[in-house]
Amino acid sequence: LTYSFTEILNNAIEHSESRNIKISYGEDYFSIYVQILDDGVGIFKKIKKNYNLKNENEAIFELKKGKITSDPENHSGEGIFFSSKVVDYFLIDSYNKNFYSGNKDYFYHFEHNKKENIKGTLVYFIIDKNTNRTTKEVFDSYTDDDYVFNKTEITVHLAEEYLGEHLISRSIARRILSNIEKFKVIFLDFNGVKTIGQAFADEIFRVFRNKHKEITILPINMNEEVKFMIKRVDKNIVME
Repeated sequence: LTYSFTEILNNAIEHSESRNIKISYGEDYFSIYVQILDDGVGIFKKIKKNYNLKNENEAIFELKKGKITSDPENHSGEGIFFSSKVVDYFLIDSYNKNFYSGNKDYFYHFEHNKKENIKGTLVYFIIDKNTNRTTKEVFDSYTDDDYVFNKTEITVHLAEEYLGEHLISRSIARRILSNIEKFKVIFLDFNGVKTIGQAFADEIFRVFRNKHKEITILPINMNEEVKFMIKRVDKNIVME
């Protein structure tokens, strides 16, 4: 609670260019609920502008990877990534676009009217009081022995949702892998992906890997068809 609240409130203060911040807190026997709302420029709009991205959907997709921030000179971009991992449900809503992670079963508690267009940025998160998860365990999952944040996980099916393309071409593969040179280990989560193209697989598991031998890409949660296409590229690839 302390980690996520502090990170998100500081983000609103330092990045939003907002004159007002509204904080709401609630709890019941099972959970803690926190909502932080500003009336600023909007997190996705700001990231889109700063990174010269095509649209806010691309900003959301990049934000999910970690290490991206609306103020790269002064911030690492790790705060939102880890905040979204240490809680049980996490939502950012801004100008009718949203980023979410965690267990959606908690979402029914959220009283915010989704038809309302948030003019600014709203961050909402829920913590299960009965969780055994610790902040240290979360950090250990994504850092090395020197506590460097060098691992990330990309949910591949979100590329179709946020980038608006099927997982077929080399160009979409390159967009999925953009800005990941700052990591050493990449887990590509293919859960929910029915199929991928040969060119898509070749670009990731041969071309990119040959150019970036210092980066390990590990595909996880594949069905047999996706596994077959990846194996065609590299029969010796390690699969989680």
